[in-house]
Order: sequence, then structure tokens, then C-alpha cells
Amino acid sequence: MSHTHPVQYEQDGGGVVLTLNEPTTRNAISPAIVEALVESTARINADLSVGCVIITGAGTVSRHARLTRVVIDHGCQIPEGMVIGEDPAADARRFERTEKGITLVTRKMLARLI
Repeated sequence: MSHTHPVQYEQDGGGVVLTLNEPTTRNAISPAIVEALVESTARINADLSVGCVIITGAGTVSRHARLTRVVIDHGCQIPEGMVIGEDPAADARRFERTEKGITLVTRKMLARLI
């Protein structure tokens, strides 16, 4: 029986996506996930090119989505190719945006876009 790593590490340029990948426990924080997150954090800290880290559960952020300074509510499904955090005016129209430029995305906000 093959075992997948509990946290998948994917880097694209200056962004890193850490995907919790323990479907049998619904990504509950376990010793294995904590250990994998510590290992990933060490890897990130050693790489000066990393400017953004997203931690997500398997299946929540589609491929080719671009997220910068974004907080995503539990259960959100970010569609393929969606860009959030690069256009302040567009983000303010679609989502909530703080004075410091952090964009909050909830399921209700995403549903309005469909």
C-alpha cells in the first residue's frame, strides 16, 4: 500500500502552496501533518525567492488560480484561473478588502460571482 505525503509542497515562482492531504481524517491536524508543516516551513525559510505561502486542504484552490494576500474561508472552491489580490478595485467590488490590502473570500461572495 502506498502512502502519500500528508502535506504536498508545490512552488511556482515566488509562491508556495502547501496542500494538506490526509483525506481519511479530513485534514485534521495530526502529528504527521505537523511534522510535514515543520519540514515545509524550514524549506520555505531557506528559499529567499518565496514571497507568498498558501496553506489549503486538498481540492479547494483550482489550478492556475493566482492568489496574493488572500484569506479564504473554509469550504470555498476557488475556480480555475481566478485571480484575487492583484487588482484592488476588482477585489473591492467582488470581495471584502482591508485597509492593508488583504482580501477576504467567503463562499457567499464566490456564489454571487456565478
